[in-house]
Amino acid sequence: MDTGENIRGNEYADVTFLEVGKEYAEPVRRKLLQENILRFDSSIITKGDMVCFPIYKGIPEEQLFSVLRLYSRNFSISVSRVLLKPKKINSFRDLIDIPEEFLEFLPSSWDVVGDIIFVKLSDEILSFKTKISQALLAAHGNIRSVYWVKKISGDCRIRELEHIGGDENTVTAAKEFGIIMNLDVAKVYYSPRLATERWRIAQQVSEGELVLDMFTGIGPFSLVISRHARPSSIHSIDINPEAIRYLETNIKLNRIENIEYHLGDAVEICKSLSDLYKFDRIIMNLPHSSLDFFEIALACSKIQTKIHLYVIRELSSIDDMVDDCIASAGKQGCQISEKARVTVRSYSPSEANVCVDFSVDDIR
Repeated sequence: MDTGENIRGNEYADVTFLEVGKEYAEPVRRKLLQENILRFDSSIITKGDMVCFPIYKGIPEEQLFSVLRLYSRNFSISVSRVLLKPKKINSFRDLIDIPEEFLEFLPSSWDVVGDIIFVKLSDEILSFKTKISQALLAAHGNIRSVYWVKKISGDCRIRELEHIGGDENTVTAAKEFGIIMNLDVAKVYYSPRLATERWRIAQQVSEGELVLDMFTGIGPFSLVISRHARPSSIHSIDINPEAIRYLETNIKLNRIENIEYHLGDAVEICKSLSDLYKFDRIIMNLPHSSLDFFEIALACSKIQTKIHLYVIRELSSIDDMVDDCIASAGKQGCQISEKARVTVRSYSPSEANVCVDFSVDDIR
């Protein structure tokens, strides 16, 4: 909204205030926000039993009465000279200077890992990638590097990156629920967007469980579970030697003692482990191809094993996929049932990363 003023931050100015009783303050504040009437460059003031909201100049009293009629018929208008606050930067969009017709193509979200931002850019705004990175760095004081993610590919799910701003450095440290994880984002895969999901799983783990993390990466599932639950042991597998190297580092860094890590193909390692152990809980976070490993996961299971299967699929196909898993398990002599279904994140209006929680109910 146009304030009718040309005022910089840290200057005194005459500001119009709307005064209402304290008992009406919160609903009035919400309504002023909703109607885009409340100013943000001046503080809300309390005077005895009255709360004074800074509002934009030129709002007719009839409009204010219409806005407030459900809350307070008694209000007053005053003008005070106050020190304005510096303009708040709400978004990197406030700092970027590109032609208006390209604004709709600017990214609305990005991933932050440690002090690095990963951003996806459409073809329409690639020519502005330097300006975008400069704005992101200016808006986020704790960020040192910005990378454009071109794609994620390969068995190790490695990001193909292009450095577009800040320090050219891919080594950082991520923090999650009291765990610190060192990593090189150019050599291993880690997604901060699964933090809530990892916490969900950790909250389900009972004391003494034997856990299998089939595609562990640098170990976020394993490390969070170890720190916040009391499993007897966690066996963590990954085919990427860099991921296992960082997992070993992170185990020592966080003083974890009950994770055993294995470098190699999950099928081969699970075959060996299945001769020694039957697990209480199995995590299958390889969403593009986890179904290819479902048979070997069942071989590592026992009655009451919980399997967390992550997939990226069309939402309309999930029911059929669950039915196929149940039928496939039956052919192996396992009776399983779906216990929960969680949408971890959306990729499009119809496609999402989904976790299906299965329980092994019987083994013949």
